[in-house]
Amino acid sequence: MMWVIFGLVILLVAALFGAPFIELLAPGSNIYLIQHIPESNDSVLLAQGPETLWAQWQNWTYIAIFCLIICLIGSVISSIFQEKINVEIEERKATLDAKIKEQQTLNDSYRREVEQKVREELENEYQEKREWIQRKNTEQYRISEQLQTERKINENLRERATILNKQTNLSNQRQEKSNRSKLAQRDRLSEQKRLLVNYLERSNWQWSTGEKVTYHSLLKEAKKHP
Repeated sequence: MMWVIFGLVILLVAALFGAPFIELLAPGSNIYLIQHIPESNDSVLLAQGPETLWAQWQNWTYIAIFCLIICLIGSVISSIFQEKINVEIEERKATLDAKIKEQQTLNDSYRREVEQKVREELENEYQEKREWIQRKNTEQYRISEQLQTERKINENLRERATILNKQTNLSNQRQEKSNRSKLAQRDRLSEQKRLLVNYLERSNWQWSTGEKVTYHSLLKEAKKHP
């Protein structure tokens, strides 16, 4: 603000001393400065045209002082308003800072609540997943135990089946051997019977009754004397 006042003073001084030399500011030659003398009721020509400005330096000084005073008053008023505006700005700034701080506090509180809620949800989800995994592990363990038990049962069944197969094969072999033995014995008996029948047919043996001795009559007689 002081620079503004200093600039205005320089402009006023320059205008004061430069007015006679500036055509736009200098009075025309048809302007006269006349001093009236009341005692003689006469008038005296003091200056004409631009020279009238030099004759009125006191008026210009008064105008310059008046303008300077106006500038000072304006500066003081501007300073007062500026100070008031600065106070209002500081108050508004303080209010805004308080609101910002309050909003920041609310944001922090909300963020903490959200973080706590998310943490609780994550912990609950983790606990649920952990329980689910434990149940799955328990179920898998039970299934594994069941499968192992079934595997043992199947192994026992296979062992028993193998033993039974071996016993059956052994029994079949024995039965087959016995059958072969019986067949061989039957064949031998058949052969012996055939030989005996042929021999009796060729012989002339007779019973006391005069009947010819045959295989069937001989067998019938043998049955009578077991």
